[in-house]
Amino acid sequence: LSVVYPNDPNRSESPPSDTVLVTPLPDLDGLFVTNNPIRFNWNDAQADGYVVFLFDEFPGVGVESFWNNANAPTSDTSLEYAGPSLVRGQRYYYLVLGLADDNKNRTVSGVGEFVAP
Repeated sequence: LSVVYPNDPNRSESPPSDTVLVTPLPDLDGLFVTNNPIRFNWNDAQADGYVVFLFDEFPGVGVESFWNNANAPTSDTSLEYAGPSLVRGQRYYYLVLGLADDNKNRTVSGVGEFVAP
């Protein structure tokens, strides 16, 4: 694999390679949650599977999800919540990870949030 600098081709290490083609997954957006039952929804990002991560605080460094479906990614663009009971009136945060090509290609959503009914 080589890099070609379009503005200065003399800085390139070698001629361009055509042996690798990368097609990134589209953005994963359109997040919303419906109630009764709680269902996470998102737009299709052309992934083979999707994993939802649910947090009881805003996700960041050192914050782990308390529920996810990593052991059984869904191919749908929605997922019904199947975790422990949520605290009514508490704010929860979630994000969705899209996986493709044997999990080699990934796309991740922004952080969504909802208040438990």
